Order: sequence, then C-alpha cells, then structure tokens
Amino acid sequence: MDKKLKVQSAVLDMTILVITLGTFSFITIQYNILALLTIVFPLAFGLYAYKHDIRFSILSIFIVSLVLALLPDWMWLNILLIAGPIGVVIGYVTKRKLNHGKSTMIIVGSSIALSAIWYFVISEFVLQMDLLTLVKEYVMAMPVPPELLESFSEAQTDTFMNIELEAKQLLLMVLPSLVLGAMALYSLLNFVLLDYVLNKLRKETNALPPLYEMRLPDNIIMGTTIVLVLTLIAAQVISVDSLSLMVNVMYIVMLTFTMQGLAVLSFYLKKLKLVGIIQLPILIIGLVIFQFVGLSLMGWLDAIFDLRQLKKKNVGGV
Repeated sequence: MDKKLKVQSAVLDMTILVITLGTFSFITIQYNILALLTIVFPLAFGLYAYKHDIRFSILSIFIVSLVLALLPDWMWLNILLIAGPIGVVIGYVTKRKLNHGKSTMIIVGSSIALSAIWYFVISEFVLQMDLLTLVKEYVMAMPVPPELLESFSEAQTDTFMNIELEAKQLLLMVLPSLVLGAMALYSLLNFVLLDYVLNKLRKETNALPPLYEMRLPDNIIMGTTIVLVLTLIAAQVISVDSLSLMVNVMYIVMLTFTMQGLAVLSFYLKKLKLVGIIQLPILIIGLVIFQFVGLSLMGWLDAIFDLRQLKKKNVGGV
C-alpha cells in the first residue's frame, strides 16, 4: 500500500474510531449502568495502533479526546490520559510480537506511569487539591447507618466502631496499591482481548499461552528483591509513612505472584484432566480460599523452584 492510501486508510479508520467511541460515551452519560462499556475503550485504540503507524495512533488519541471534550463529562480526560495511551501500548507490543514477559512488563509499567500522570493532572488542574486526601476525608466521614447499631449494646457499639475505624484506615493505607493493581489488570485484560480479537480476524500475533503455562519473567525474584530493598532504604531516607509504603509495595508484590499462583493451580487442575468449564469455578474458589497469601506463596515457590518445569520448555518469562 502506497503512502497516500495508508493516510486515507488511517483517516477513515480514525473517523470510525471517533464516531464509535463518541456514540458509546454519549450512551454511557445517558445511562450510567452502561458505563462498564468504557472498560474496552483501550481495545479500540489497540486495534487502530495494530493496523496503523504509531504517529497516527497518537494523533487519534488527541482527536478523540478533542471531540469527546464537547460532551458534558470528563470522559475525554480519561481517554487522553488512560484509555488511549494504554490502547496504543498494547497495540504496539502486539504488532511488534514481543515475547509475553516483555509485553507484560511494558504494559504494567505503562499503566503505573499513566496512573501517576492521571493522579497528578486530576489533583493539580481539575480538583486543585490532593485527590488522595479528598478520598481519605470522604471515607472517614462516611457514617454508619443508625439502623445497623439499633440492636447493639453500648459496649458492642464501641467495639463495632473501633473495628470499622481500623478497617477504614487499612483500606486507605493500601488504596494506592489497590488502584495500581486494578489499572494493571485493566490494561492486561484489554491486551488479552486484543489478542483474542486479532486471532478471530485471522491476524498473525504472538499468541498468548494458556493460563496454566503462564509464568513471570526469569528475573522476577531478583527484581522484587531489589524493589523491597530500595523500599526499605527509601523509608529511612525520605520523609514518608514507612509502614504505608511497605504495605503497598508488599501488596503489589503479592498480587504479582498471585497471578503465577493461579497459573500453578490451573496447571495441576489440568494434570487432573478437569475440563475448562470445571476449572474456572475451582480457580475462583481457590482464589477465595487461599486468597493472596496462599496463591502468592505458590507463585513465589514456582518462580524459584520451577514446580511446573516450564523453564525447560522456554515458556513465558524473559
């Protein structure tokens, strides 16, 4: 395809992208229950980035954001700072056919960086106050429904209020890592969906392995060790809440190994020759029973001792 046809194709697809996302955005403003549709917005940008040059992909983010800015909503800002860039990243790594370990690291790293940029822009230019402080004030000010305490004695009420206060404080302590973890999963979900859609369209991709063959990069143990050591040093050198910092970093590390823990559980379920329709509820039950601690420990042991012997097959990692 010559240069002129490429430009025409890119402009045509960009027009379709603007109309499609604009329509969906308008619908979600009118019917809030359909807001979940916005989860797959990065998929649309990913498909565009896979097909067209990176320059057109970046331009498409600005064009879509500019059009959506006409709507009475902040959707355009989320497109500009989150959905659009994530879509371009997943489209780029898919187009380049990078191995899955590198792709995952790039996508997760990008989602964390974009989250930080979004947080800064919202705090400095939209709210003109720290977003995290605002959330903390809102959560701490949330009252307990009076009807919930009607049947409690005075001692039971005091105990309940203390537990509720501690629960709120714990939630607020891990809130940053919860948000970053959710953003990483959001980005990876769109990456998986993009791979699925492209395969359905018979496009050549570096196909994702099944869950039971998924493993983290080979250097994950060294990487997490360095992160933990740097966190300990930062807690001593920088004036921050060291407990909150350590808790958030540990949560992210546990979430990382939980992904591999689920893969290990899926691997052994396959060994038992359970069909996929049975494996899914067992994986969900396993996540509920073992929770992050058990599954992250399982993933950590697999990363060290290669319980599934996947390194010999050169599956997964970098």
